[in-house]
Amino acid sequence: MKDPIIRHPEIFKMHKFMFLAAKSMDKVLEAQLHIGFSQCMILMYVHKHPGVSQRDISHDREITPAAVSRHIEALVEKAYLTQEENQKNKREHILRVSQKGEHLLEKIMTLMDAEIENLFSGVSKEEIHTIDSVFSKLLSSFDSHRSEC
Repeated sequence: MKDPIIRHPEIFKMHKFMFLAAKSMDKVLEAQLHIGFSQCMILMYVHKHPGVSQRDISHDREITPAAVSRHIEALVEKAYLTQEENQKNKREHILRVSQKGEHLLEKIMTLMDAEIENLFSGVSKEEIHTIDSVFSKLLSSFDSHRSEC
């Protein structure tokens, strides 16, 4: 079989970079804080949206409910998140970051900042600004497409 013609190699490069960056973050966070990158992302989301439900996280972060449930269970078990019953919907739980979780977030951000500096060490500030601008445009196109559906 003949090799397919790849018309948009930049997509594959972006995917590969994001995959490797997430894997690198996961490795650093696991080694130093014993927490995975996916759990960190959920912890940061709950920090930004206190009182959020598991369903909201699943929907907004586009993660399966089962995966969100596993991550939240681990974060609650480690006392990084607190869970309370939603008074308006007894089947739903409201999530908040605990004080222990807030301290962990400070450590996470320090480690992630250092890892990002490492990953972008060969990239100029102007190039980082361009990358940020391009990704902002790309993400806004997804947001506008999502609202049309």
